[in-house]
Amino acid sequence: MKKLLYLFLALTVISCSKDDDNEPQSFFEKYDGVVWEEEEDYEDYINRIQFNNGTSVSVNYYGVEGDYVDCGVDLLESSGELIEVNENSFVLFIEYFEGDTDYSYTVTVTAIDGGSKLTVVDSDIPNEPDVFNRTSLNQPCD
Repeated sequence: MKKLLYLFLALTVISCSKDDDNEPQSFFEKYDGVVWEEEEDYEDYINRIQFNNGTSVSVNYYGVEGDYVDCGVDLLESSGELIEVNENSFVLFIEYFEGDTDYSYTVTVTAIDGGSKLTVVDSDIPNEPDVFNRTSLNQPCD
């Protein structure tokens, strides 16, 4: 009888414990540090994106042209604001001023094909998504 009581207590503790492992990760947790390279083949120009989930989230855009490397602009810091974040996508609102004109648009970034590809859709040209492939790079400026 004593063993039955211990078994019952053990099952009660196990069934009442909280299981946090089933909570889905956000996009930035899931793809933290991953470097993506644009699929479009430009002659001497490569676009790369990297997302970081450190003390603050960053969306970094990089350009490599021949020997010149633009080692990143954090779109959140410079002109963007996250307006939605899910497990496999996020929406970024971008606003900037040029002269007296205020420009704004949204960019929807979605991981597809099990996270091997990324689509980037600009609200101004929604029928022309940019496609990026996941790379094995650790540093986007390599």
